[in-house]
Amino acid sequence: MHPCSDQFVVPLDPQAWTTDKMVVISPYGTDRISCGSWHGFFNVEQADPQGKVHALQNLLAAIALFGSGSGSRAEYGGGYEAGKVYVWQP
Repeated sequence: MHPCSDQFVVPLDPQAWTTDKMVVISPYGTDRISCGSWHGFFNVEQADPQGKVHALQNLLAAIALFGSGSGSRAEYGGGYEAGKVYVWQP
């Protein structure tokens, strides 16, 4: 895992919709986010102020588990990639 907070923005940041930065929905904003990959799987986690690590779940990947989604980088109308949204898991 390596620090990657600079690759994320919060939903209300204008860069969330105008750049390739990923969006994080978390009570801790973009602080202390780490990324890693293993055999093609992208993993993202965030440490809270007490140091406990929480998973950041890719929203589209989670939806794909329950339906016939096309993967974590599927493109939706308007060119917005829903696969770029990550949600904090308690």
